Amino acid sequence: QDKETFYQSIFDNIQAGVLHLSKDGRILRVNIYIEEMLGYTAPDLQQMTLAQITFPDDLQASEEMLQQLGQGKTGSYSLAKRYLTKEGAPVWGLASVSLQTQMKGGEAYIAVVQNIDEFKHQQDEVTHAAQNLESVIQQRTKELQQRVDEVEQLNQAIMNLANDLQLSN
Repeated sequence: QDKETFYQSIFDNIQAGVLHLSKDGRILRVNIYIEEMLGYTAPDLQQMTLAQITFPDDLQASEEMLQQLGQGKTGSYSLAKRYLTKEGAPVWGLASVSLQTQMKGGEAYIAVVQNIDEFKHQQDEVTHAAQNLESVIQQRTKELQQRVDEVEQLNQAIMNLANDLQLSN
């Protein structure tokens, strides 16, 4: 009893989303953090599958990793992927998933999901800023090269003029 209370306390109070999934991907149990992250209630989520809350572009990678875990090819995995909120908006999460052997002999998955949406948006902003900076650097380098070429042409013209003056004296 104390052990169950301890684990329930962790499940309820951890500052990350927790999904308890059946082997076929049905959502069996969730904590409040994942409810808040996705905007669903626990009863809503328990009527869904992991595939239904996974952003379509990330579904194949997610299912492949889960399959490898189920086949024993890996003991656990972590995957940054997008989930779908109730409104259909994508939200980034870092899922750490492991296989759990249950007392009744069955197996299930436990996924601990950290909300990394703000981090991913900041990362995108930094990437965009770096691309813009690279573009500016390339443009300025091109402009500087044009100026260098102009100065070299001017120097050549001055040298030619000096030679012409020497020849005429």
